[in-house]
Amino acid sequence: MKNTLELEIIDLKEKISDSSDLKKIELLEELGLLLNENSLNPQEAIDCFLEILKTPYAQKHKNILAKTYYIIGFIFSTKLFDYAKSLKYLFESIKLARDANDKYTEGSALVKIGIDYINLKDYDEAIKHLTTSVKCFQDIDLKKTSYPLASLGRVYIEIKNYEKALEFTKAAYEIAKKQNDPKQTGSYLANLGVISFDLGKTNEALSYYLESLKIYRKINFPIGMAGTLDNLADYYQSEGMIEKAFECYEEALEIAETNNFLGITKTLYESLAKLHKKEKNFEEALEFTEKLIDVKNRLFSEEMANKIGKLKIHFELEQKETENEIYKLRNVELVKLNDELHKAQEMLIESEKLKMFYAMVVTTNHELNQPLSVILGNLDLLRITANKKFSERETESLNNVYQATVKCCEILEKLRDIKTPKYKTYLQDVKMIDLKS
Repeated sequence: MKNTLELEIIDLKEKISDSSDLKKIELLEELGLLLNENSLNPQEAIDCFLEILKTPYAQKHKNILAKTYYIIGFIFSTKLFDYAKSLKYLFESIKLARDANDKYTEGSALVKIGIDYINLKDYDEAIKHLTTSVKCFQDIDLKKTSYPLASLGRVYIEIKNYEKALEFTKAAYEIAKKQNDPKQTGSYLANLGVISFDLGKTNEALSYYLESLKIYRKINFPIGMAGTLDNLADYYQSEGMIEKAFECYEEALEIAETNNFLGITKTLYESLAKLHKKEKNFEEALEFTEKLIDVKNRLFSEEMANKIGKLKIHFELEQKETENEIYKLRNVELVKLNDELHKAQEMLIESEKLKMFYAMVVTTNHELNQPLSVILGNLDLLRITANKKFSERETESLNNVYQATVKCCEILEKLRDIKTPKYKTYLQDVKMIDLKS
């Protein structure tokens, strides 16, 4: 039995097949946004927007093309994390938007380009495009400037220019507050807390954190509450208020676990393990260390599954883009098409090799991490009491076992971090993975 979302998708597809011109474009956009917003197949969402680019009506209207290129770039960035592809579409969007005098799309594309450059750690380019975006939005809609201003604050946090970060984040906060946008207001307050804390302005940091938490509680925004409680716990720990730190960490953890926020759950397990160890609560430290290893494995398994899925999506999207080019060129470059198809076949072969590699890494980590974590945990407890119960020789042997186990964990971690495996000769024709790749 199909759910409401599936029925809505089927209904839209039927309407699209019976529509033409502007109505078809509107329906394709509605379907594409629906697929993207509900975290369904991003390839299918992009397909909808690529289909819009092929319509005769869109070809005659640069504002429609500009908006469509922007959305495709946005999906490549936020769902596939392919910043090179994202930038390609976003720059095309800006060019078309300027031709059509579409300031809103131009400003939106500039913000996204700035954020992509932050993710690529090209901070000079990020500042350039975000600053241009602020100027662009100032001409049409002042409230929209909060997004590039906040992103500029993020850039300056990354490059540790906290005074500048404070300036831009405060400006973004004031705009969000005037617009009565509680989610953004809470976010900017939390950021102001982080910046103030890094500047050593601890009283101001506490005030920002508490105000942010108050807003998030009022609108019942779980991820915001968990993140701000985590920040508060760090503050209380730095001030030596250990009980309050534990209270905040534990409340944040309850929210994170209830909502399956794996990323922040991992951070909280790590913080609690360290704090318990610092307070000499060794059993609790071991418990959270084991939980940390487990959630790392879950995150890694999800990451590998996503990577394999994205390889397939990228391959299929390459084919779609090639088809789009063929449509525009109307078979003028058949030779080039043949070369593209050969390249696509080679990509498929390589993707299959990568699938096998990722499957091997996932299996190895899944099977070995749990026993290794148990060994390390018990060795930690033994080493704590080693000086009292063991001879010097026994203690040395215990440390050797510990170091060997740590090395095994490091090898697994190196395997996890390999994006594209490289090989080196082991014996004659036998190859092995280069862990430095």
